[in-house]
Amino acid sequence: MRNRHYILFFLAGSLLLLPVASYYGMSWKEKYAKFIKDDTVQKIMPVGVLALGLAAGGLYYYWMSSNSGGEVNKSGVNLKQLQVYSQFNSDGGGGASCGYQTLLRAMQVVKAKSEDERDEDLEKTLIDQSSIPVYFGPDGQWRKEIIARRKDQKLREIMHENFISTLMPNCDDIIIQLHGEEIYRKILDNSKKNKIEELGDKAKDLYKSALGFLEEIVVVISRDPRQNVQEYEFTDEAICNYLVKSLDQVKNETNDDLVLKLQLSESITRCFNLEEMRCKFLSRDFLMNLSTLMEKIYNMGEFREDFSGEWLSDGEVEYLWEENNNEIVPRDVQCGFKAIANFDLVGNKDIDPEFDEVAIYVKDNVKQFLNEKRQFFQVFALGTMRQGSDTSGSRGHWYPLVMHQNVEGNRQYYIMDSDSNSNRLKDMNAWKIINLIEQQVVIESSGL
Repeated sequence: MRNRHYILFFLAGSLLLLPVASYYGMSWKEKYAKFIKDDTVQKIMPVGVLALGLAAGGLYYYWMSSNSGGEVNKSGVNLKQLQVYSQFNSDGGGGASCGYQTLLRAMQVVKAKSEDERDEDLEKTLIDQSSIPVYFGPDGQWRKEIIARRKDQKLREIMHENFISTLMPNCDDIIIQLHGEEIYRKILDNSKKNKIEELGDKAKDLYKSALGFLEEIVVVISRDPRQNVQEYEFTDEAICNYLVKSLDQVKNETNDDLVLKLQLSESITRCFNLEEMRCKFLSRDFLMNLSTLMEKIYNMGEFREDFSGEWLSDGEVEYLWEENNNEIVPRDVQCGFKAIANFDLVGNKDIDPEFDEVAIYVKDNVKQFLNEKRQFFQVFALGTMRQGSDTSGSRGHWYPLVMHQNVEGNRQYYIMDSDSNSNRLKDMNAWKIINLIEQQVVIESSGL
């Protein structure tokens, strides 16, 4: 219906300008003189100008409308764009809020469609900004969670470097001296038996990975030093036990022999300077002053955006979904979620399929629900992310794609964009995901 309006605009302009076109064969001077004197032209001139304005307005309106969503159908696959409140409105959340916007609008779509809400009613919710301050305004719940999470992560990074500084520079040699002859043949393959030094490198890397338990203890203490510092001991024996627990987390069938040796007290006490660790980074004075140290870091200009909760990473988007989706999405609704920050490997036929984690995700988590008469949702947070700098996180744009399979087994795809509702109906990334799903539909229905 909308296209008919455009055609009427164009036809009106063309018909009203037909008398002008008859002068096309004259020289420009004759044409101009005759054109101006002609009574008919003088009579229609105001109408012609109006027609030109209407035609131009129709073109402009068509162009603007083409950027505001709609619906497309490709080979029976229907993608509809829903209108949402723009993040660039004064109360819309801000230019770096797209990750939060993606989560909120996707959750609202899942809730509405699981309750058979009409699209017209759903869009009333999507263009309402009242939920924005609740979740990611300056004091929004999700934003506070991200800020707290980032502060904890920054403290972990600082403590990781601090604890690594207490690792003996010759730790690799120490491990080789203690255990090399006994276990290196179990660690190295036959082609590297003459490279026993690799055993030491593996040991050092494992010790660096085994600091997580100590780092987490410091984070817990930082939240209330006066109360929490009393809960932990930092004797040699206690520190060794913390490292043993962390090493259990990195143990697997390829390194279990080496890890067992690294968990021995003799290995730990000779590879770490436990006295330096205890005096510098686990002392009461250091732990009691953590808040002062961290406050200085939080106020550094290079971290200002991070510690105001801006620019969500893919891990943060997934974290917020896992922690908060049930606040909006009914608990009995089956819904998967996947954030995709980079599309270089998605649907790329030039790479080994094993490296396409999105295709693997669809196969493992979506395929099982396809071609069944049961309701199922799958949300994809689509990202155009890039690394900001050495000190800041990822920068880019997030927008949601929601697949809804109803109880009849029919699928409908919805897409939105909080960036002023930019048209995403032909979005290459969205169609990569849709094609991956629909290919699995064919495979599943064929019994392959």
